[in-house]
Amino acid sequence: MNTISSFFSSIGQALANLFRKIKNFFVKVIKRALNFFRDVVNWFKQLDLNPENHTPFVTDAKKLKEMIHNAPIVDCGIFEGVYNAQTEEIEHYQEISAEGMDEKTKEILSQAKEDNPIVVLN
Repeated sequence: MNTISSFFSSIGQALANLFRKIKNFFVKVIKRALNFFRDVVNWFKQLDLNPENHTPFVTDAKKLKEMIHNAPIVDCGIFEGVYNAQTEEIEHYQEISAEGMDEKTKEILSQAKEDNPIVVLN
């Protein structure tokens, strides 16, 4: 298995494990369109991330539900998180439910592949 496939497989497995363990999942609901820089980038900036270990990512919440069959149901939103390659765990995670998405968020999510909805952010 190549490195990228292995990486996505690890994140997918970590997501599945995460949702099995979490009973109270934090959901941020905003009464406006989701803004990529205000709602996503700023959330990652407030975390103390080590670029050698942490990989920030986003995925469309609906696609995530389809992928792991028990993610929270939302009409419009994203799931964002940070994968720690050293511990092979997702350390930070948040779902944002919104009335819509700005163009930048749509552009970022359009980078997802059909068989893997996770978009790794650099």
